[in-house]
This record gives sequence, C-alpha cells and structure tokens, in this order.
Amino acid sequence: MEDVRFPVILWLVPLVPIAAIAVLLRDTRASATPAAPATPTVRRASAFSPDGDRAAMTSAAIRVLRERAASPRSSAHELEQLACLHAHLRPVVAANPATPANVLSWLSTLGDVQIDAAIASRRSVASVATPVSGVRRVEADRVATAVTVPSLLG
Repeated sequence: MEDVRFPVILWLVPLVPIAAIAVLLRDTRASATPAAPATPTVRRASAFSPDGDRAAMTSAAIRVLRERAASPRSSAHELEQLACLHAHLRPVVAANPATPANVLSWLSTLGDVQIDAAIASRRSVASVATPVSGVRRVEADRVATAVTVPSLLG
C-alpha cells in the first residue's frame, strides 16, 4: 500500500461548518434579547408642543406662543399651526388681523364662544375701518388729480 499524505489544512475543513453554526447560534441569541439604549432619551418641551404636553411647557414658552399668536407680523402658516396645535390660543389667533380667511372660517365652525366673539370683534373693527380707508382713497385721488391737471394744461 502506498502512503498518502494530505496537507494539514484539509484536516481543518470539516471544522468550518461547525464554526459557522456556532456564529449563527450566537447571533440568534443576541437578537432575541432587546438591547438597552446606549444613552437615555431626553425629551424637551418644544414651543410648538401639542396641548397634551401643555403641563410640560414653561410659562415662558406659553408667553412666547401667546405673543406669536397675537403678533400681526406672524406668518399665515405659523398662525395656522398655532390654531391647530394649541386650543387655548385659538381666540387670540382669531383676533389677530393677520389670520387668513381659511383659518377664520375653520375656527368659526368649532362653536367656541370666545372664538366667535373674537371673530365678531374683527368684523366690527373692519366695518368701522372701511369708510375711513375709503375717504383716504378719495382724498388721494383728488390730490393726484390736482397735481396732474395743471401739469397737463400748462
């Protein structure tokens, strides 16, 4: 008989599937247990947090939101977000002259007495202001006509 010698590496080949099975078992055990978060989650109150988190909001945040809701320089989008997210600010948003008509119509459908009163006060202020602005417009037309007529004649 002839003596056959195999390289040492061939003797290790049957061990490869055993090592692969060991790795798979280790991974399945690791995924079965939930991993603890590395760092604790810290949640801060946002200026635009919904009414459910109103207790978590500071008085300074509430004051800032009220100022934004009352400011005529607030954007239409910001007023819409304040009206949707903060029920306690809806009367203030309804009284704001910069509030768009679509937000006012939505607010009027809610049936809140304070909101309806704020919208009614806007209408009364607008009806009083309209004749004054109309008079100013007529006076501006007279001044423009007075300026342009002599320049055409002379």
